[in-house]
Amino acid sequence: MQSYLMKKARSLTRSPVAECAIIFGLAYISYVTAEIIHYSGIITLLTCGVTMAHYGWYNLSPQGQTSAGIVFSFLGFVAEGFVFSYLGLTFFSYRFLPFSVSFISAMFCIVIIGRGLATIGLISLLKLCRYERSHPNPLNYRELIFIWCAGLIRGAIAFGLVLRIDSSFAARDLIVTTCLSLVLITTILFGSTVGLVGDCLFKKADEDAAGSGEEIEVSNVDDDASQAAVSSDSSEYSEVQHPNKAPLPISVYSNSQLASTANDHYQRAESIATPEQ
Repeated sequence: MQSYLMKKARSLTRSPVAECAIIFGLAYISYVTAEIIHYSGIITLLTCGVTMAHYGWYNLSPQGQTSAGIVFSFLGFVAEGFVFSYLGLTFFSYRFLPFSVSFISAMFCIVIIGRGLATIGLISLLKLCRYERSHPNPLNYRELIFIWCAGLIRGAIAFGLVLRIDSSFAARDLIVTTCLSLVLITTILFGSTVGLVGDCLFKKADEDAAGSGEEIEVSNVDDDASQAAVSSDSSEYSEVQHPNKAPLPISVYSNSQLASTANDHYQRAESIATPEQ
């Protein structure tokens, strides 16, 4: 909805403050609507955020893109710090509830195996179905292993969903303590080692790229000579633009909108340049 509104009603993009307010308001409406109809508001908000980031970003004004990026990065940073502080303090308030080491270990193994099947297993299955034909640059196994390890960290979404379990459920306390234990274990274990895993996985790849870079540099010397000969013959076609290199459509701002922001701290994007006479 946010993408459609800002695409059709361009007057909403005159103020970066209004753009941020619209994004925040519509995201909150999605959460409230899901709660009213007894669906998961957390998952709804997550889906809404992913959709807005993918589609709504391109319908914002240049100043709105900058402002939204700063505002929501700040809110996300503050919320992340609050959530992890809350989880750390909550752990001590649940210390009198029942714990099961065997259940925690079983869930830990399931998280690792399930994440591996969802990343490495799924991409391997797609490769068996000739996935590489339509995607010439698929993920290699180093990247898949890194995605697997980085995605093993459980966090606030998992704990928030567990807290929604009805208190009348007999095993609720055990599930809550198990989830909280998994959040702490995966955050400390995988969160502190994800950088080391990335260095180990991509160190060899960087060395291979550095070695091949010397060969590419030598071949570029020969290519420059041939390109210089070709460029002299093709100079008459330099004004012809390849269709795949055409600029993306840019929203044109009227002169009144440009004049209204001439004296503030923002600078509107220039209108599409007219061809020279």
